[in-house]
Amino acid sequence: MARDKKTAGIGEFGGAPEGADWGGSATTMPLYWMFEAAQASLGPARALADAYRIYFKNPVNPASHTEWGRKIGAMCEMFERATRRYGKPEFGIATTPVRGQRVAVTEKVVWSRPFCDLIRFERDLPPGAKPQPKLLIVAPMSGHYATLLRGTVEAMLPDHDVYVTDWTDARLVPLSEGAFDLDDYIDYLISIFHFLKGECHAMAVCQPAVPVLAAVARMEAEGDHYSPRSMTLMGGPIDTRENPTAVNELAIDRGTEYFQRNVVTVVPWPHPGVGRQVYPGFLQLTGFVSMNLDRHMSAHYEFFNHLVDGDGDSAEKHREFYDEYMAVMDLSAEFYLQTVDTVFVRQALPKGEMTHRGKPVDCSKITHCALMTVEGERDDISGVGQTKAAHKLCSGLSDEKRVHYLQERVGHYGVFNGSRFRSEIAPRIRDFILSNEPRAAKPAAKAAEPQAAKADPAPALRPKESEGVASAEEVPAVAPIVTGEPATAPANSPAPAKTPAPAKAAAPEPAAAKTPAPEVAKTPAEVRGAQGCCEEGCCEEACRDEGRDCSDGEGAGRRGGEGGGAQGCSAQARCVQVRCVQACGVQGGGAQTCRACGGLDVCPRDLGAGRACGCRLEGARQGAGDLRRGQARRAGAHRQASLERSRQAGLTTLGAPQIGRPLAGRARTARRRLDARARRAAFSRTA
Repeated sequence: MARDKKTAGIGEFGGAPEGADWGGSATTMPLYWMFEAAQASLGPARALADAYRIYFKNPVNPASHTEWGRKIGAMCEMFERATRRYGKPEFGIATTPVRGQRVAVTEKVVWSRPFCDLIRFERDLPPGAKPQPKLLIVAPMSGHYATLLRGTVEAMLPDHDVYVTDWTDARLVPLSEGAFDLDDYIDYLISIFHFLKGECHAMAVCQPAVPVLAAVARMEAEGDHYSPRSMTLMGGPIDTRENPTAVNELAIDRGTEYFQRNVVTVVPWPHPGVGRQVYPGFLQLTGFVSMNLDRHMSAHYEFFNHLVDGDGDSAEKHREFYDEYMAVMDLSAEFYLQTVDTVFVRQALPKGEMTHRGKPVDCSKITHCALMTVEGERDDISGVGQTKAAHKLCSGLSDEKRVHYLQERVGHYGVFNGSRFRSEIAPRIRDFILSNEPRAAKPAAKAAEPQAAKADPAPALRPKESEGVASAEEVPAVAPIVTGEPATAPANSPAPAKTPAPAKAAAPEPAAAKTPAPEVAKTPAEVRGAQGCCEEGCCEEACRDEGRDCSDGEGAGRRGGEGGGAQGCSAQARCVQVRCVQACGVQGGGAQTCRACGGLDVCPRDLGAGRACGCRLEGARQGAGDLRRGQARRAGAHRQASLERSRQAGLTTLGAPQIGRPLAGRARTARRRLDARARRAAFSRTA
């Protein structure tokens, strides 16, 4: 169809380059035609193998119950799967749990361009449900479909309004739609951020880490208010000079010209993109398998044994994984070659040489969009330190808006999928996103009430903060910027004295006469704990004891993961004296993890680095000790009262009162023994 400015997604921010010859050779150009011919010639053999597989797996057939029959059926299935052309899988997410109940999920395309569709996973939330943060998951355009992130989407759906970029197979895009390169990729991301009006958080998995960072840098350099509130880069090749892997070394050794001559070919007829120069999916799959050939051979050998042994569960897990792994898509030649040259060969982004539409990509211009980086300890594609390098480039960001996390014992795939992602990585990303969500404004009536008996000054917002963005003091509560080392906390500070005048409480600095010692600056976690309930750090029970109201939206409703110090403290120990300094990297405040320092020196949810929980106020330990002693006294009094009631009932004890047994209990035991002897004697007489 004819392209115009409304429907054309390619180069809509300046125009795409004219179609050009991106290379290829006499050897590579006919590769796609040869592959299609081989697929067509193997069609009858594949159909016959599938028929034999069904025949030898039919329980009505006696041969299916013999070992040789199961082996024939297993060989036929393996041949059919090895020669099959795998189509695009489905996400297949029908439901998801939201706030304790399971709701239906529907996929809907809300934004479309020739090379990409934006899919929204709409959840059937009940009326009046509180809106949740919008999360844009940028899927990698590196050979596999966006469905490779199915596990990532499932993990983030319960707490976010999820959008996913679904990139189109290049062989399905007509040549009339024009070219698609790395600049167009960045244009697409900027257009999506505009569509979401900047009210979103971006998550880039692997390859899109570079274009997402570049898009945000260009938007903030231009003063674009639609830049995302935060971006999470996971296993991305920001700076491939850090711990280069085999993939990085191959790109540097061979150079862009090698890939241009040996992997670029032309889409054949009858595909819609006939004539388009691409890096075909079957060549990408060959490279994927060759990197870990021994592991894939072992997996298929085990799959054959599972089929022979009748282990259906293990065989089904193999099918599910390889149905996704073997489904690959073609990449446009211009996008692939430009990415190889910019990211892997020249390392243009960390060197400050990367441009977009002729304008420099300067990451130091990023000042509002918070940054979180995630890496895997055993990543063999993006080495440790390559993604973390983004923090060096984003020098304009304050330390409160930076978070880095290194997940132990996971590879590249485990960074965004698997059990450790669900239990270790995803919760940290949720907390990071919540820390950068806009904070709800208080009702006017609440704001007008006199704020008596408050000495802690309210946390100051960042200067020149964009409207609707939460203060970044919450970010370090997710994880420290440097992993593996204990975090530091400020020196001890006594509990602030309460001032009766509201004007004193609102002052930025407490009066010297009202405080026993100068008050040190609060860490982000202290501020978070102080705002968890009633804005004083007191928990709900303590507020009730003191006659305070904790029913507002900033009070009891925020206890738990969001409330910070309000949850861990007890009713007996005033939270005003039990404010904790978070140093263990778990979001929610120190009081949540150290339980108001109830005798614990190490956080129960230790991250592996042995960090102390960091409670710095002596009042907390003293209050916790008083609580334990009080509990012991109450338990002793309860035992004495029980013994007194036993004496009054006439159940005297033998020996010491603490260890004696009541006579009534002994009498019951004796009666049971006599009854048992009588039953045995009666049974022996009848026998």
